[in-house]
Amino acid sequence: MQFSQFPLDPRLLRGLDLAQYVTCTPVQEATLQAVLEHGKDVYAQSQTGTGKTAAFLIATFWHLLKPENHDKFALILAPTRELVVQIEKEARTLGQFLKFPMAAIYGGVSIERQRQSLLRKPRIIVATPGRLQDFINQQTISLKNAGVLVIDEADRLFDMGFHKDLLRIVKMLPAPQQRLNLLFSATLNNKVGQLAWEHMNNPESIVIKSEYPTVEGISQHLFHVSRSEKMILLLAVLKKENPESAIIFSNTKAGARQISLRLQRAGYNCALIEGNIPQKKRLDIIAKMKAGKIKFLAATDVASRGIHIPNLSLVINFDLPDDAENYVHRIGRTARGTQTTGKAISFACERFVYNLSSIEKLIKKKISVTIIDDALKQIIDDILKENPDQGAISEKTMSGTPQKSSQQGKAYTRKPHGDRRNQDKRHDHDRRQPATGGSKSTGSKYPPRSPREENNHTPRQGYQGRTHSSTSSQRDYKRPNSQERPSGQNSRRESHEPQQRAPRTASTHSHQRQQRANTASRGDVPSKHARSTEASRSRGEQSHGTHDANSQKQKNILNFISKLFNKEGE
Repeated sequence: MQFSQFPLDPRLLRGLDLAQYVTCTPVQEATLQAVLEHGKDVYAQSQTGTGKTAAFLIATFWHLLKPENHDKFALILAPTRELVVQIEKEARTLGQFLKFPMAAIYGGVSIERQRQSLLRKPRIIVATPGRLQDFINQQTISLKNAGVLVIDEADRLFDMGFHKDLLRIVKMLPAPQQRLNLLFSATLNNKVGQLAWEHMNNPESIVIKSEYPTVEGISQHLFHVSRSEKMILLLAVLKKENPESAIIFSNTKAGARQISLRLQRAGYNCALIEGNIPQKKRLDIIAKMKAGKIKFLAATDVASRGIHIPNLSLVINFDLPDDAENYVHRIGRTARGTQTTGKAISFACERFVYNLSSIEKLIKKKISVTIIDDALKQIIDDILKENPDQGAISEKTMSGTPQKSSQQGKAYTRKPHGDRRNQDKRHDHDRRQPATGGSKSTGSKYPPRSPREENNHTPRQGYQGRTHSSTSSQRDYKRPNSQERPSGQNSRRESHEPQQRAPRTASTHSHQRQQRANTASRGDVPSKHARSTEASRSRGEQSHGTHDANSQKQKNILNFISKLFNKEGE
């Protein structure tokens, strides 16, 4: 079915003709029939590259051109900055004769310029939820006058954690019956379905997909290769395929940077897109790639959605993605729109080969394994001659044998550090024990603790500081007898049995009270430190007095005993 068969505004049809939109794709035809002919909301599942952007833009323009909606605007939500820029550019192309003011709202660029664009009352607002929420909080924009809500890549919005922001934004809009609602997603899940049925007005469900979730025109190939051999194989594949343009995807930012630097060193014109690249530079790189000034692009999954590069002939998965859905979006960068064919090559190393089963389960298809032929082998040999520091390709890689990790289960799995620490952890008491004896049951060089030590945590033998008893809160101090102290040694460290200090008596307290009274009568009340010092001195004198009395008593007893023995001898 052709676009001219729908009741569209002539100015919009003129824009479609200039953009070379003549025949509708299945998702475009189904969407326009539901909206233009039946006036219904649309809840559509359609894979990337099937023309869904043009589908919801044409329906949006048609709705805003109604006389009763002359003061309404459309809000289009997308998950990434790249996708926002692409949608806004497509909207300007299709609606270039409608003269609708438009605004693209996303992070990473000047917020003041975007604020000025919102103050001009745009009819089309394309935004990421995060930056839009900032403007709502600043009261720069009100959503009460929205006439159209479009949610693109709804599954990706939820994956990126925009669920709460999305719900807050939707609740600020007019009731679902007072607006046109269009929701598009490459994959469907419970959250997407719940959003559709709670915040849309009895939408018509549209499912447009081929037998496999990937585009049928994409030729998919797989190499089993070790991690150390992937870079050499990448150079060989690029030399053999000689594509006009290609995107090489890596799972990590560091991996993408390494690919970019290695290709540049090999003489290729390669750019880099990853999360740390500023948005202005990203847009400049994409524009240069579309213009043919850049041939290759090394990227992370930030570029797997929202980037449309015409006639992209090759996609290489340097790493198999951890999320199977990202595989669909990665290879969907090729064979888009009028381009009917494309090629995707994936490297399965020992680290990411475990992601292959979930990918094949999603696409319901086995990816054909490619064996290195003679032509590719000759290219590899030539590269190795130019780079003697690189190792030769193994026989496993040559034969297409899957790479297996030396560890059982998933590669690079490690036990938590906490388990290792708990195994080596010992009680402080055990560390203080001498390395003699040992435990026969555990094989440890440390002797086992007694039950008493387990319960009371008794310090090691020879420690004569303060001891804490589990049955008493009193503190016992060592006060050795001055007559028993060896000269030049600390008897506290030599003695093993702490002694009780002399208890305070009534006479001691009476003596202290008398001293304070005498001091007060003289008019010089001592300070707290002075009183404390005086009390300590008083306790010391009392202790020495008690000690002298005990010594004299012992002498009297000894004299009495000696006299008894002398009398018996007589």
